Amino acid sequence: MLAQIGSVCQHAYGFKPGTDAYSQCVFQIDQNRIASNREQLHRISKSLSDTGDSMMQSATANRPKMCTSTPLAGGGFLTNCI
Repeated sequence: MLAQIGSVCQHAYGFKPGTDAYSQCVFQIDQNRIASNREQLHRISKSLSDTGDSMMQSATANRPKMCTSTPLAGGGFLTNCI
């Protein structure tokens, strides 16, 4: 990974390996990459959390609130939930 970043600093920006400018370039690009990865993970995490919240709300909303059971002739029960 750092070799690729170093190549960008050397070939795209013209910094020579071993110089302060090259080191700063590598450091800055790597810090930007880390920050970008963190932001992406945060977005994924939030999306998964929001999906889970939505599923829980849907399950709660669709859950029966009250059930009544009526005995049937010959045994058994008929249960209705609303």
